[in-house]
Amino acid sequence: QVLGGDLRQVRRLRRLGVRMLALAHVMDSDLAGSGSGRRAGGLTGLGREAVAELEAQGILVDLAHASPATVRETVPLLRRPFLVSHTGFTALAGGRARWRRYSPATRNLADAEARLVAEAGGLLGVALAAPLLGGDGAGAVVHAVGHAIELAGPTGVAIGSDFDGALPAPFDVTGLPAVTLALLDAGFGRGVVAGVMGANALRLLRG
Repeated sequence: QVLGGDLRQVRRLRRLGVRMLALAHVMDSDLAGSGSGRRAGGLTGLGREAVAELEAQGILVDLAHASPATVRETVPLLRRPFLVSHTGFTALAGGRARWRRYSPATRNLADAEARLVAEAGGLLGVALAAPLLGGDGAGAVVHAVGHAIELAGPTGVAIGSDFDGALPAPFDVTGLPAVTLALLDAGFGRGVVAGVMGANALRLLRG
């Protein structure tokens, strides 16, 4: 929605310091379908043009909130590093809401799309929202991180917090040391934990 249908806005956003942009949020956009959108379709013609322009301007394409069709249609077009900045996994939390389109089933990534992202070199950010994790506390985060590592390998996973207050979270940023300790206690090596807790994301952001 931020582009307003005008791809010239990409250059303007770049000048203003934007370095990452999602194609859709909780609703469909002119660029792509959202997993929780009314149509939840795929990438539009304008979206294809936008992906090329974003990459040309050095702005990371973010597939968080994207519909399965959008993920499948966008990934083959990407030539630069990209990510799913914050997500859960339907294999762990895939329940549907009776009255609302927004639910873990429509918001989280299925394993097939997560593997597609990983195989193309994208980064999976694990959201720290209890409904998307399928549980509360550091243990739920460890479970989700472990699942992500199974799909993407130890260098393809990061913490994608999403601490915006919209969804209940097990803790705020002060709980991240507890996540680090819980990952170490679960048997993940120090190098793997360092990657998940920041190094993998920094590598992506540095290009």
